[in-house]
Amino acid sequence: MKWEKAAPTTRRYYLYTSQDTVWPVGRNMRPEWDDLIAFAFDDKDQDIDYFRNLRFWAPRFGDR
Repeated sequence: MKWEKAAPTTRRYYLYTSQDTVWPVGRNMRPEWDDLIAFAFDDKDQDIDYFRNLRFWAPRFGDR
């Protein structure tokens, strides 16, 4: 079986990042981790509304 070359695509994940090289995250432990894993490995879109409306970000980016 031969590998197919895929065209790289740029995707950005906002409001839940760190400068640590490796993060310990697991499925079904925290909603933020589930969203990040789905984004990185399952090609899902980020639930940006969830993050925008968290207590820390809501004063700047929330819609509630």
